[in-house]
Amino acid sequence: MNIMEKIIQWIRRQSVLCALWIAICFTLTSGAWLSWEYHLLTMMEPVQSDITTMVFGYLMQAVGVGISGILQGRKVTIRPVLGAIAGCFIEFLFARMSQSVVAVIFCGMIMNVLMGLISGFYLLAAARTEGSVHGLVFGGGYAISIIALWLLSLPGKGSFLKNGAVAFVYLLLAVLAIYVAILLFRPETGETLRGIGMLLGRSGADGPGKPAEGAAMEGTESGDAESPGEKVKRVHFFSQDPETLSLWMLSLLVLCLISLVKNMGFSFPSADIGSGTSVEFSRIFYAIGLVIAGYVYMQDKKYGAICAVSSLVIPFVMFAMAGENVIHLVLWGIDYLFFGFVSVYRVALTIDLAKQKKVMAFAPLGLAAGRVGDALGTAICIGLSGRTMVLIFLTLGLFLVTLFLFFRLFLLLYYPQKAQERSEKEIFEEFSIRHDLSSREKDVLRLLLAEKTNVEIAEALFVSESTIKFHVHNLLQKTECKSRRELVQRFQTILYPKIGK
Repeated sequence: MNIMEKIIQWIRRQSVLCALWIAICFTLTSGAWLSWEYHLLTMMEPVQSDITTMVFGYLMQAVGVGISGILQGRKVTIRPVLGAIAGCFIEFLFARMSQSVVAVIFCGMIMNVLMGLISGFYLLAAARTEGSVHGLVFGGGYAISIIALWLLSLPGKGSFLKNGAVAFVYLLLAVLAIYVAILLFRPETGETLRGIGMLLGRSGADGPGKPAEGAAMEGTESGDAESPGEKVKRVHFFSQDPETLSLWMLSLLVLCLISLVKNMGFSFPSADIGSGTSVEFSRIFYAIGLVIAGYVYMQDKKYGAICAVSSLVIPFVMFAMAGENVIHLVLWGIDYLFFGFVSVYRVALTIDLAKQKKVMAFAPLGLAAGRVGDALGTAICIGLSGRTMVLIFLTLGLFLVTLFLFFRLFLLLYYPQKAQERSEKEIFEEFSIRHDLSSREKDVLRLLLAEKTNVEIAEALFVSESTIKFHVHNLLQKTECKSRRELVQRFQTILYPKIGK
């Protein structure tokens, strides 16, 4: 095997292809967002720009991410992915060419919704990578895009992103994003290796029609490819047991609060941009933080979670440094460095929970919760501008609430036995109510969970074996399980929920 074929095989890996797609998409969306903000700064005051971009813009991104989750509840096809990428570029053009403030804001809001859609789609792709590598895939992809965006900003003495000519670069990025999306989302077409080979001037080593090695097909877990046309059973979001739903809601609340507290300390004010702070260069620290955070989370999820919540001390450092003679670039760099841990955690956590329950619609919602927190934090900072002590005490109060809820979530995720406050009897009753089990079916289930055979269950309940088979059949139907073993495993998962290391 020559070097070129090794390069092709390496690129074919789903995790690498996914990281590449994230890098291209984020370079496009982040660059377009910054260019939109620079354009707004020529038309309104910095505070107005902050409200538009980092409050309403972030909220629109959260809406877009949520929509991507809803689409995942059905079958995600390549069309909405390509439509979101193309639409984002078109809306950027409308926003950049318009000289009306209302038109720029309106087109910018639509662009932010589409950015959220794109983000949700690449998180859904990251969720189908194997093991715990998704944190590093996300962080690495973001880091590459940040460096690319910094290099892109250098021409024209650092003003290229403010220049209308940057639209040609965004067009190229949109085309690349569409091409890689086709490779990533449609491996069953057999074009993955052949398409890459065409780019490199070679034909596919595996021959036409063979999908990429390790590529995850739509609707499956990582690496578990299904044959074209095979229907995959999807689990409805709200069909989960009460324990799972409450865990998911707690997770989203914690992620929202972490982002909220982080932004209350430093909300990346547009006034700093106007005074000469280089957003693109300060984001290099963000890239470093993202890679470190992705690696830490891949090695041990508990440490990744602890690092993320520990970074919440940074807002108080920002308050302490506010009156010092420190250049704004240093503040931006410090906050971005530790923001990398928050960004990776709020994405990786919900991907883990989604993979555990095979409900991929939940995977991108961590980012949506984070964006809501970002928007609320920025809004509070703006609303309490000039009242520093009020802002500090409010931040401290929310910080303590976040710590309390995070500790509760941490125990539920990584030490479930210690966090389990309800008895097995209570869980059994909730399970029975949820699946509408009769009293006889409950009796059969108790013995089935004790790993009794049909004959043993029949003897214990003084009925015939055929009657037990009838009840077992009904139990499997009501719980939507294919076998007795699957039913036992499902109940044990509810009794002792965990994500693992």
